[in-house]
Amino acid sequence: SFMYKGEMITFFGDPELQSKGSSLKNMQTRGWAEQAGFDMEMFEMNQTEVIQDIPDKIQQILDSFSKVFAEPTQLPPVRGREHGIKLIAGAGPISVHPYRYPHAYKMEELVTQMLEAGTIRPSKSPFQVLYC
Repeated sequence: SFMYKGEMITFFGDPELQSKGSSLKNMQTRGWAEQAGFDMEMFEMNQTEVIQDIPDKIQQILDSFSKVFAEPTQLPPVRGREHGIKLIAGAGPISVHPYRYPHAYKMEELVTQMLEAGTIRPSKSPFQVLYC
């Protein structure tokens, strides 16, 4: 949301314009796969597309709100009210082992970068989750 000529403007996506994926099994269950003239578009779901040509009007908006789109370099400011989780007195940590993260080296690298940048800080919680 932003102000334009004294009026609050908010961008919303149109859910009707978004493609809803479906599995072949789902299509067979509904009988869609047997219909004559059935078209299917297949694409990799984890693929990301980068738009290189940004229209000038959109670029002007992005430039005028560059603080909003900038990468965070520090923790957010301390606010007047801090929220906390109320713990039961004497309760210990839940005895559930953390799941293994197959790319621990990448995760460690990201955590180190965020610590150095000041976007996160070490936890002092007795309930902290150690990644492995």
